[in-house]
Amino acid sequence: MWADVAKEEEGMPRRVFVRETLLKLLRLSYLDRLRATVPESLGALLPDRAPGHSFKFPVAAIDERTREVSVAMGRCLKNRGTAEQALGILEENYSQWTDVDAPRRKTLAREMLVQHVLLLGSKTLSHMLSAIEKFAPAIGRFAEDAEGKLAVAREAEVFWARHPQFLTLTVDKLVDYRVIDVITVVDMVFGGEHVGGWSSFYLWEMLRTVVAKLRLRAEHVQARIDASSTMDDEESAGSAVEALEASRVLLARELDEVVVAVVRHFVRLLSSTEGAAGDADRAWLMGRFKEFVRVHRALVVANAAMLESLVFNEAASEDARQVFAAVRCLALHPATKHSARDNPAKPHTVPSTAAQTQAHSPVGRTGGVQMRRRNASALSIATSTKHTLHLVLPPFFPPTPSLGATLSPACTSFAHAAATAVQPAYAERITPRETTSSSPLTATAHGMLCRLAGVRLSARCESPGLSLDEWSALVGNCVRGVDPSARARVRSLVRARQGVPGVLRRALWMGLASAMDPSGVGDPSDAGVRSAVEAIDLDVLRTSDDPRVVAALRHVLHAYYHARPSIGYCQGMDKIAHALLRALSTSAHPAATSDALPLFHHLIDNILPTDMFLAPLTRLLDDQRVLEQLVARRLPQVSRHLRVLGNTSLAPVTFSWFATLFAGHLPDPALWRLWDVVFVEQCYAPVFEAALAVLALVAEDLVACVVEAQVYSVLQGACRRVDLLGAEAFALAAFADDAGARVLMSEIEIL
Repeated sequence: MWADVAKEEEGMPRRVFVRETLLKLLRLSYLDRLRATVPESLGALLPDRAPGHSFKFPVAAIDERTREVSVAMGRCLKNRGTAEQALGILEENYSQWTDVDAPRRKTLAREMLVQHVLLLGSKTLSHMLSAIEKFAPAIGRFAEDAEGKLAVAREAEVFWARHPQFLTLTVDKLVDYRVIDVITVVDMVFGGEHVGGWSSFYLWEMLRTVVAKLRLRAEHVQARIDASSTMDDEESAGSAVEALEASRVLLARELDEVVVAVVRHFVRLLSSTEGAAGDADRAWLMGRFKEFVRVHRALVVANAAMLESLVFNEAASEDARQVFAAVRCLALHPATKHSARDNPAKPHTVPSTAAQTQAHSPVGRTGGVQMRRRNASALSIATSTKHTLHLVLPPFFPPTPSLGATLSPACTSFAHAAATAVQPAYAERITPRETTSSSPLTATAHGMLCRLAGVRLSARCESPGLSLDEWSALVGNCVRGVDPSARARVRSLVRARQGVPGVLRRALWMGLASAMDPSGVGDPSDAGVRSAVEAIDLDVLRTSDDPRVVAALRHVLHAYYHARPSIGYCQGMDKIAHALLRALSTSAHPAATSDALPLFHHLIDNILPTDMFLAPLTRLLDDQRVLEQLVARRLPQVSRHLRVLGNTSLAPVTFSWFATLFAGHLPDPALWRLWDVVFVEQCYAPVFEAALAVLALVAEDLVACVVEAQVYSVLQGACRRVDLLGAEAFALAAFADDAGARVLMSEIEIL
């Protein structure tokens, strides 16, 4: 189907898709390896050379006079020279070029400085950040006006012509250090040299990144203004608000200028026959125009009068005018009222007292339960006892005077379900207008509502549970199978109320582990043995530095490899085996390989998918695709934002979650709660539930990310949030809804 895509004309969607995908893959691999991996017919879409810089002043390609300046500058920077020393070298050398006029000498000095600073930082991202931070004042001397700023930006584009990713990051940092501004980036993106290349994703990633950061700065200033209004010291608060208000006005003005400039460039290019190189190029340009005005529609509409007078005149293309008219109509529709996040630089008012909120909210009037807005972004559900549920509302819950109209029935249903989870007696005081099982927002009832609302439990679940003797009897009945209802009872307890007591976990897991199937036992080849032994020995040394643990891990993994050569060994198994050894260890029963090995067999052979660890790990890759589809259904705001950032994938981080069943990622108490459910249900689906719950904990942070690197940084620290939340609260959010879990399992099977 895709074999002939390289033969399509430049700008065709399939060709662009494959080309940009391959360019993104180059961030994770080497060109030669990628060329050997992809079909030969797609090789034509790969660049001729690996991504890298294009330094302007190689010694062998420049004249002697320029070489002297370049060598002196390179020596200065490599010897940790300062910004002032670098400027001194430029002044000393170029002042002797009397045959060149002053403006030209300034241009040459700017090129030399920018090229050498970027060369100094070209090794890694951290090198680049350090170089720009150190020499930003020196570069700023050549970027004192709009022309100078644009020249610096274009010099960076020349240097990173073969590495769009580093160009995007470099431009972003130049904006951060105020060397250039957002308008500079706008002018660079829409420069005439890019005509014919509007299908290149990096241009729009660069534009989207800097505009998003500008809006984020405006949001932070507005948040500080809101916070300052609650200060006790009126004099200090007044001066602080005054300064912040001045910053807000400047940022609002800059945002308006940026929006007008971007729209003006789009309309200019779309209205000119020279604005695009053919119909395909023009189609990409029009698509990007539609995307921009849709994402920033509030700002576009706020500047409608100026845009109509300066941009959408008779010279504007009809297509562009229709897009603008459609955005205005969309923004005026009652269903599309926007939150402060759509127009962060504009002040907004939201009811702040509990009395105002209760006047509008049916939940607020119920006995013993209060709901109140806090700083326009938080909601509390407080029962008449010490149990309080604090809900931090993500940005996609718009502020409104009527919480009842906006959050009901979803929040009413959540209040009922959450109160039931914390203390069933209080559930009678809340009458949901719509039950959680039929809420259109969720497929897993109150557990998913917890995730959508970003719930944090300020008090641990203290609902009465079973005594140790009752647990012991129940586990015994479950393992022996004498009571058919015991298994269902255990399942209900490990999902909703409390995990298995630590002293009984070993007995329950071992009792549920079925006997090994000897049909899978076989003799691996000598070559396979050597390869597996080397991989196992290398991985276990990285897993633990305790000699006893290393020996136990080697025994378990070597034994499993010899018993199941068709599956063999895969990275991630070492983490699972290590976690099993920790889980089975108690003061009375130190972990032994004789216990861990049959349990490891049972987990890999009988619970996990049979092809989970088979090369080339297609099943694990498919699971990441399923997870992203589940995120699109349950955390749609996160999914949409990741698409806006350039279809950022979760897989680089979440792949390891699934390959290790969260071993080494979740703190042990939460990991045991997850594995309790896995062993009791003899099912792999709870891993998806845990992944969705972890992602929900950082949903607000993910939506606030403006570059791909920030997304992965947030994901890397996501599991640490569970430690702050607590194992009980995490288990409630992830596993408490039994009906929703069955729905999720059905969805996973379909997907």
